[in-house]
Amino acid sequence: MDAELTARRGLIDQLTAGGSIRSDRVRGAFERVRRSAFIPGVPLDQVYADRTHTVAEAGGITVSTVSAPSMQATMLEIAAPMPGESVLEIGSGGTNAALLAEMVAPRGSVWTVDIDQRVIDRARASLAQHPTPVPVRADLVDAWAPDTAIASGSFDLVQFTVDTWTFPTWLPGVLRPGARVVAPMGLCGIGCGWAFEHDRGGLVGRRSFGGGFVAARGAGTEGEALEEIRSGDVVLAPDRDLSAGWLESVLSREAAPTGTVDSCALGAPILPQFLRLLCGPERAGRIRSASQTKENGFPGTSWMRTPVWLADDGLAVIDHRRAGDGVDFFVRSFGSDGPELAERMAERLRAWREDAGGPVLEAIPVSEVAGDAPEETRVLRRGPWEFRLRWER
Repeated sequence: MDAELTARRGLIDQLTAGGSIRSDRVRGAFERVRRSAFIPGVPLDQVYADRTHTVAEAGGITVSTVSAPSMQATMLEIAAPMPGESVLEIGSGGTNAALLAEMVAPRGSVWTVDIDQRVIDRARASLAQHPTPVPVRADLVDAWAPDTAIASGSFDLVQFTVDTWTFPTWLPGVLRPGARVVAPMGLCGIGCGWAFEHDRGGLVGRRSFGGGFVAARGAGTEGEALEEIRSGDVVLAPDRDLSAGWLESVLSREAAPTGTVDSCALGAPILPQFLRLLCGPERAGRIRSASQTKENGFPGTSWMRTPVWLADDGLAVIDHRRAGDGVDFFVRSFGSDGPELAERMAERLRAWREDAGGPVLEAIPVSEVAGDAPEETRVLRRGPWEFRLRWER
């Protein structure tokens, strides 16, 4: 058997067993796309490994990647491109565009755009080596620029493959009835993405996924990046101005932790719990270990960025411990205001499985916002869009 075909089938079996590939249509797309055309000069065992490949850097910063196959499969499953649909991909690399082309064939179309000429040149060259069942157009475009050519288009699916702080102003005008938008969009520093449906001029996202992408550039980079403060190995990115002295003082005063507030199987996704914590008006941020180990920070600080609630003199953060074949979660608190925060956080975590619902992220053009958001809603004003995160029961 051909070595690349063997490697491809092994990857597909791995992604299927891991739950990233769930449908025959996504599996079929992966079977027909030869990844080596988009990652040339790399050994096959690495090409077909479930990992991200950097393809462009600027000043030592990664600006373009070929996403991990599991992330590509996850986004395709949630986006569900259908035959005959018109798709816009923002953030090019070639591989994902080829997968999209397989799924919208035989009468669909794919337009992939990027702000970096090197990325577009590479995508065009790769696509020339890997013919697709429908043509893929690859163009140099700043998708957030007000005069972009995209604004005159019309699409059934818009898929962002760059981390998206806010949406372009033109987005509602290019969406066909029933159109979907899939975008990585971190909240309070927590990496996640959303599948939105077009609804009365706005967008409503009821399906989320974990992970992150390289940041958008050009006009899409404008935003309020959370400023980090540090005490020892603990790094906090709060949603308001705080000092390193404040953090050091608070961390020096730890209260007793809560009891177990939730449990799950080892390796189960934790994003639902994280989003449940963010569905509300509490002051929030993210906390992590600078050394990327739990041992060097205060125990329980995840290097993967964990949501934290903040008060004038305290913070509360979710923590976990092994329990047999699973994981138990509890809440730790610091500072004089920490215990009260911890009890509220614990109450929300105890109840989230019983809430019989899930997180909803609404995206509304600022010009269309009417009235205040409902209670227990986190409101984020990001450029020309307002985002409202709530828990829908």
